[in-house]
Amino acid sequence: MIKPFLLLTLIVTVLVSCAGMEGMTTNVNIGTDAQKKAALKNKKSHDSNKTTVYIFISSEAFGTKHALNIFVDRIIVAKIKEDNFTRLELNPGKHEFHLSFNKKIMTSDHVHKNSKHPHLKDIHLSMSKIINVPRSSRGPMIIPIVYEQDSQYYFHWFRHNPRYGSNVVDKTLEKFDYIPPLVASPNDFYASRKDKDEWELYANTTSIPSLDNFVNNNRNSPFLNEAKTRRKKLLLIEKEVFKKVSSTNSLSSYSSYLEQFPQAHNRNDVYKLMTMKMKKKSQFKLYANKHDEIVDFYPDNIKMDFKLMAIGPSEMSVQKVLNYHKEGLGVGTLSAKIMATNAAYKDFSIKEIIYLKKRGLHEKLIEAMINTNTEHKKQMKLASQNKDMMLQIKELIKQSQVQVKSGSVSGEDKNMPVECLKLKAALSACKKTSGFLAMACKTTARSSFSCNINID
Repeated sequence: MIKPFLLLTLIVTVLVSCAGMEGMTTNVNIGTDAQKKAALKNKKSHDSNKTTVYIFISSEAFGTKHALNIFVDRIIVAKIKEDNFTRLELNPGKHEFHLSFNKKIMTSDHVHKNSKHPHLKDIHLSMSKIINVPRSSRGPMIIPIVYEQDSQYYFHWFRHNPRYGSNVVDKTLEKFDYIPPLVASPNDFYASRKDKDEWELYANTTSIPSLDNFVNNNRNSPFLNEAKTRRKKLLLIEKEVFKKVSSTNSLSSYSSYLEQFPQAHNRNDVYKLMTMKMKKKSQFKLYANKHDEIVDFYPDNIKMDFKLMAIGPSEMSVQKVLNYHKEGLGVGTLSAKIMATNAAYKDFSIKEIIYLKKRGLHEKLIEAMINTNTEHKKQMKLASQNKDMMLQIKELIKQSQVQVKSGSVSGEDKNMPVECLKLKAALSACKKTSGFLAMACKTTARSSFSCNINID
């Protein structure tokens, strides 16, 4: 067996012979004492959105005097060797770090694929790693590059975990030489395909709550700062538009504002303003059809009527059943149609039953709705306990989200919040099924996405 030091020397020799001498050097540009002092003193990033990151190579690293090129997100940011450190400022999130003795990024199997040396045929070099850089609130980050061999021919340069804090930086780096970086603050960042696909949905959204959801659910996303910046811009736009709307102070202008920003930051206040301006029953009806949530701000007697009339499936809602009965359809026929929907209605309270009877809804029809609702709840409970069915539903909803792409959104969906776009896609997939599977699918979809827009 070759000793680790001799083996590593042989590796370096092979790297030179395989990759050529391009970029291979023992020379580094050591900074002045003043530069080192400034680098250690300025532990906070010049850009408040970025984190200060120190990278150092210990003399224990690899026992060779050759310099290593440090790549961050495939950009050479520094060239250092043993007993050196450099200072960077990076965006919070994932970054792809690589080390190389030349100007090309070395793959982990580069040596044993190209080597003719028998002792190197099983070599594995770990010279790259994806590292998550936290927000600056944790203090400066320090990344050690220390060579280690964990088994016969497995070599790691990123074996040790990063550390944090000003005291750690001072204590660790005071004896090392400072190397000014080639690129102190690269703007590029590592983003996986999943990261990019997720951000693509939100990149052009006009919904502040959608961006809030992205920020809360993607704390380590490389697009986090971009999402926060977009949120600030949207808030300024909403405030500017609302300022103009307020000067008009009309129901139609407020309604147009809510159509442009369905999840406006101040929509509850706008609903209240609109409700205060409504005088006619036709106005309450008109804006209830346009903005579902506004009903919650109507006077109690009006609110009860709108909420009760909207209960049930769209084709057999309480309002539709009441209309059909007034048009001459019999109680028996309508009861049978209600039961056939297998849909969710409501276990009406006594107060609500009395109100519905006053509105002209026959007691037998109310009874049919309550019985249908009870059976629906029973079937939904059984469906939720059916593991195979729930797996099928979850997979169906998961596959539906593949079709939700920012670039494909147009027309009336252009200003729709991302969660509503996801719900619409899921419900569309549910419609391809039938029976209780379809109903269970729709129920699961509605509980999976937070959307304040009525989507059938």
